[in-house]
Amino acid sequence: PDVLAHLGQGTFAALLPECTSEQAMAVFGRVESDLRASTSLSCQVEVAEVPGRELPEAVLDHLLDRRPAS
Repeated sequence: PDVLAHLGQGTFAALLPECTSEQAMAVFGRVESDLRASTSLSCQVEVAEVPGRELPEAVLDHLLDRRPAS
């Protein structure tokens, strides 16, 4: 299943285990387009491929460790 998580400070992570990086960029291209059309919010998208054997919890823990200090 897909996972969407709020990492804090306006940062979100989406785990899309059944998508390639190209498919994920297409998904978030549409999200970014919708945000710009309907709000004054902006977003930055970064995509990384993770080995299929990684558990979503481990990936989220890694992302939380990489957050900039507040």
